[in-house]
Amino acid sequence: MAVTFNTTYPAALTNAAWQKKKSFLDKAKSKTKTGLGDELLKAEAAWKLVKFDLLDAKGKVCPRPVDWDNAKHAAEAHYKDKAAAASKAALAAAAKAAATKQNKALSSTAKAAAQTIETGLLAQAAHIRDIKFDDFDTAKEKLEELTAAVHLKALKDTLARGNQFIAAVGKPPKATVFNQGAHKASRDITQALGNIGAVGARPDPKKLGDPLLQWANANTVAVDDSQVAAALDTYKKAVKAVENWGGALLQ
Repeated sequence: MAVTFNTTYPAALTNAAWQKKKSFLDKAKSKTKTGLGDELLKAEAAWKLVKFDLLDAKGKVCPRPVDWDNAKHAAEAHYKDKAAAASKAALAAAAKAAATKQNKALSSTAKAAAQTIETGLLAQAAHIRDIKFDDFDTAKEKLEELTAAVHLKALKDTLARGNQFIAAVGKPPKATVFNQGAHKASRDITQALGNIGAVGARPDPKKLGDPLLQWANANTVAVDDSQVAAALDTYKKAVKAVENWGGALLQ
């Protein structure tokens, strides 16, 4: 569960509110010095140290999946450092309120207030205890899906241009045409593959572009008429391997 509760500390659980519920005699008698006020001050102070915006993925914009990982790690660290302490302080104050409501020397109004405070503090502690960080994982997954769709579209476009290049080289293949277009036709595909990792059950396809690196690099070596058929065949097989990897994703 993300942060779905009101994070403002309830006024009814403050020491100021508790003092207003006590009668003059409650404040005057030594038997009614319960220590609840001090615990309420601690609970409120601890609560106000919690940065709830850090604990919630809502409202955050992370450009990369790894940024969501980092945001989640920061949330978990802050939870351990501050939020858990606030929950512990609320429970301690609730325990003091539970003991206070049993104090026979207190007025009925004060005892009823202690009961209400106990219930409220337990709820505050539960709010923090129930915080989960699945919303960070969900946001990361959505970004990964969107990013994958964008990269797959780019790959689909580069493969289409690759097939246009294959057609332009012709039958029989022309070395001059191959040499003129091989660098860009290869580089576009290898760069597009470089942006894609594993997609679902499909493994990372980057290696499929390795046969194209000989032309994708800036220092491409030209082929002659005796070599162009083999070079074009290598290019075709690499394009086909990428198409087979993508399957319906590239349709």
